[in-house]
Amino acid sequence: RREWDFEWFQQHLGARRQLVKWQGPVYTKQENLWDCPVWESSVSDYVDYIREVDAADPDCAERNAGSCPRLYLNGWPAFKQFPWLREYVVNPTFFDDASGDLIAENEELRECFLAGLTRGYQPPPEEERRKLIDDEYWELTKLFMSPKGAITRLHYDNGGAHAWLSQVRGRKLFVCYPPSAGEHLHPFEGDEAFLNGSWIDPLDPDVEKKWPDYTKATPYIGVVEEGETIVAPQGWWHYAVALDASVTIMRNFYSQGNHKEFVRRKDEALANAVAMHVLKANARLKNQPDSVLKEIATKTVEKIREG
Repeated sequence: RREWDFEWFQQHLGARRQLVKWQGPVYTKQENLWDCPVWESSVSDYVDYIREVDAADPDCAERNAGSCPRLYLNGWPAFKQFPWLREYVVNPTFFDDASGDLIAENEELRECFLAGLTRGYQPPPEEERRKLIDDEYWELTKLFMSPKGAITRLHYDNGGAHAWLSQVRGRKLFVCYPPSAGEHLHPFEGDEAFLNGSWIDPLDPDVEKKWPDYTKATPYIGVVEEGETIVAPQGWWHYAVALDASVTIMRNFYSQGNHKEFVRRKDEALANAVAMHVLKANARLKNQPDSVLKEIATKTVEKIREG
């Protein structure tokens, strides 16, 4: 953690290019780029921008919102892209993080399918399989960077996942709500077709006038200091504001409490792939409706999973 200041990122990852956003996360089904513009920048230029905008507008004055926007580099899967970064992260042992085992089990199930349905199938070398599993595991860990004042708008995480967020640099204010408060948060449909995004800005002075039902939701508020971690369990709504120039590591994970959500999603994706790319190519089944093929594939996945 001591090494990871902004100079370190410029030195080691400065040439890498990333998308920076007006606000994150971006829900493409509800908005377009006019509402939430996105820019591409090198990491080095983005770090320079953080310094410049913080110096030009240190108090995040409302009147400067248009000329000093707080662009947010969020959700960068840097640990999947650059395996050498993984040595800098030690996943907390006090969480019941079963993600690695679940990913490995899913890979085994996929291999069983391929071996059973593909004549002459040759499994990939063990080293290649191990890399696939490791990359998927580390894809759940992401990097966030921002200037002071950048906002993570109110949402709960995709995938039915838990999350922990650790502040490597700077502080963040978090405003959180339990899943039961969702009906009072005026949710909208996110990019997984769930109502997991909200239009509400809890810090808006007029929030109760704009959204009267919001008064029925009870917020849990805290400041996460540099070196501290906050946990957002499955379905917990959270909104965050960077109180300083900020570097955050976030990890989604699955445990005994939500592992069925991971399994359901993986099995559904596998069944769809088998139906469309294997069963549909079968001469005896190719004229069957897609719904029938998906039903056959789903039942087959369930049987293999149970066995």
